[in-house]
Amino acid sequence: MREGWCGDDHLIIFAESEVGPVSERYAIPALLPGYRILGLRGWDDFIVQDAANRSYSIPTVPLDLQYLSPLNIPPNVRLLKDERFEGKIKWYIKPVVFGGDPRAEDNITWVSHEQNAQLVRWWKIALTFAMSGVLLPRRFPTNDVRRSIRRVQYVVTLTVVYQHGDMSRLNSCCVRSPKVGDDTIRIN
Repeated sequence: MREGWCGDDHLIIFAESEVGPVSERYAIPALLPGYRILGLRGWDDFIVQDAANRSYSIPTVPLDLQYLSPLNIPPNVRLLKDERFEGKIKWYIKPVVFGGDPRAEDNITWVSHEQNAQLVRWWKIALTFAMSGVLLPRRFPTNDVRRSIRRVQYVVTLTVVYQHGDMSRLNSCCVRSPKVGDDTIRIN
């Protein structure tokens, strides 16, 4: 794995030997069939590749194919190392796509790569459940994630864009974030 700055973007580029395991960690084969993860761009977007070896950028949340954007990163791109961010990924406690403020200090935390994968999967499941109107699991996969983002234990208002992609039709529903001891929460 290589990480560092390329212009204004912080990039994390996985070695070819890491691409398969990282894709599995993020559940990319299930969430984005036909794609594999090559890295992260600016902490907010995955760099993915399709079967035809075309590269794209896609937001980690909501991780929806409608947001794929072509991206060309040279294979040997030079990255300016920044030790402050090595092994860390910036995470918005309330994701920007759901109305979180990317500039608010209290909306930002730093997580490990494993924790980031768990959070991406959890939010993808939360969005899927919210759109279907069924019960939403409230537990994070591990205690490590709960400890690393304790500030998440508050009520989050999700703004859910209908699958039709019609941005004029928004549906808001109330979702409390995962909390120890709670099994489920109903989506209104």
